[in-house]
Amino acid sequence: MRPLTRRAFLIASFKASAACVVSLGLSGCLTDDDDVEVAFEHGVASGDPLSDSVILWTRVSPSVDAKVTVAWEVATDGEFKNLVHTGTTKTDSSKDFTVKVDVQNLAAGTQYHYRFKAGGTYSAAGETRTLPTGDTDSLKIALFSCAMWEHGHFHVYADAALQNPDVVLHVGDYIYEYQTGGYASPTGTPIRVFEPTHEIVSLADYRARYAQYRTDAALQEMHRICPWIVIWDDHEVANDSYMEGAENHSPDTEGDYVIRKAAALQAYYEWLPIRIQNENDLAQAYRSFDFGNLLSLHVLETRLLARDLSAAGKQNQLALISDPDELAAAMADLAATLADPSRKLLGDTQMGWLQTRMSDSTATWQVLGNETIMARMTLPQSILLFQLDGADFAAIAALLAVYAQFKAAFPAGTDDATIKAAVYADTATLTGAVTQGLVQAGLDQATAEALAPSKVAMLEGLEAEDKIPYNLDAWDGYPYEQGTLMGTAAQMHLTKTMAGLDSNFVVLSGDSHNAWANNLRFIDPDTLAETAVGVEFAGTSVSSVGLEKELETLLVGAGIITPEQFDAELFAGMFTYYIQDNQFLDMQRRGYVLVNFSKTEVSAEYHLLQSVLDPTYDPAMKTIRSVSVLNGAHKIDSIA
Repeated sequence: MRPLTRRAFLIASFKASAACVVSLGLSGCLTDDDDVEVAFEHGVASGDPLSDSVILWTRVSPSVDAKVTVAWEVATDGEFKNLVHTGTTKTDSSKDFTVKVDVQNLAAGTQYHYRFKAGGTYSAAGETRTLPTGDTDSLKIALFSCAMWEHGHFHVYADAALQNPDVVLHVGDYIYEYQTGGYASPTGTPIRVFEPTHEIVSLADYRARYAQYRTDAALQEMHRICPWIVIWDDHEVANDSYMEGAENHSPDTEGDYVIRKAAALQAYYEWLPIRIQNENDLAQAYRSFDFGNLLSLHVLETRLLARDLSAAGKQNQLALISDPDELAAAMADLAATLADPSRKLLGDTQMGWLQTRMSDSTATWQVLGNETIMARMTLPQSILLFQLDGADFAAIAALLAVYAQFKAAFPAGTDDATIKAAVYADTATLTGAVTQGLVQAGLDQATAEALAPSKVAMLEGLEAEDKIPYNLDAWDGYPYEQGTLMGTAAQMHLTKTMAGLDSNFVVLSGDSHNAWANNLRFIDPDTLAETAVGVEFAGTSVSSVGLEKELETLLVGAGIITPEQFDAELFAGMFTYYIQDNQFLDMQRRGYVLVNFSKTEVSAEYHLLQSVLDPTYDPAMKTIRSVSVLNGAHKIDSIA
């Protein structure tokens, strides 16, 4: 952990407004003594539940700028006859009129009802629950990330509210910092327009953006019905943020990054039901939640506390280099950067905390709440460097079709290497399929037949080609800590199994705007032996446009393929084919993951909505894909 110096001073100077009022029990009847007229325009929320406490949140909108007395009450019934907590506090503009109460001395595994009152007006009544202790049979977590206001409506929250989850895990990009049109929507124009319309930089800006988001009825309802556990990613500050800066921050025009980050964190703690972990550094937000003996959830902070500058900038330059020697030198430089063991994502202190928590917990499932993709996501360099043309992609499409046919013919569980070897051994079948693929891509029969053998050779070359990570802003950009954590999981399994304990490792991730199910492996750096250690369920976005649009823009824009040739399902299949650990990918639809834990298995339901562009929400217009993992298997068992 690095010294904090001025950074600590600035963040600490903001922390007071984000602090919680502590409620220990009954303190009188629910009254308020202000004449100020108020409204509860932004709903209610609860979060950071423990077995004996939970954070309650609301915001008042007063008719005048004045201190407002806000009362609250907590009951075990919806009619608020059996009260267990009451109290009052004051809020004002220094807190952006938000209220946070840390309600303590609660019973474990219990549902509670709560509400607020100010100026004679009641808020909506919320529902929350404390964490269970002891023997726990099941848990349902709704996983969200990446809610881009201008890209669509929040139907995802509306749909998830119907599923009655026990708790929400939001792993980042709750808001976006861009100016209107700064992140092009799938239709080219904003579906809904940001407030304010400029990029948010100041404390007032961030507060206004949160206020806009919290007017959304679906988001309010999702907050109202159950507790949330949250962590930021990058857009709560600025795109691709790290400890010392961000891709979307210019000191020349936007000022001191430390001040901007402090303002963003203050607004985050004001507007979300999160408990402060370190009053001297609000960036230290990693924390754990124990759901009885079933599950321990460890929430990571991988952006603002210790992350070094991403190597994505170096990788992005590779596709622009045409000279082979210059490209080789640039790739060697990138490889040397990635191999540097001093580069941090978690940092030593957080890594040590996580290792201890995972080792000490005796719960059946060790689960990480994690911002960016953790699995190794590598592709042949020719694909990532845009060295293929339309005919090459047509050949890949043909390969995927043949591979699917061969896979269906092999016994379930046959490894990919065996299936791929069989595909390439049957030269006639593969060449014929490639020929037909080229014809479908627009070539005449004779030209396709003549070209097909060279395209089959190209496909074989891709199999043997060096692979490079597709996203260095994720864990692939920090392979030393990535490998350390996989090794930690492997050692945990060995130690706990020898002690007769269940040991499982599940990672819940966001950020990518696509739905992934990945296996996780530990690769021994000395022997290169591979060990299955767990799985990753990465959710698609609430509304942010996915990889399908970015790929289409890049490939069509560069003239590599025509708009008619772009096929999102083809590229999803290509990613799954070439990425060893990826078992399922949907890159077209928005949604969320409903993760169901039991003592025997975990099942991740990917709820994928047809569209978030239309203002009308239709709960019937969606697809559900289910991925399951058995207790002790450490890898994906089935996909349905």
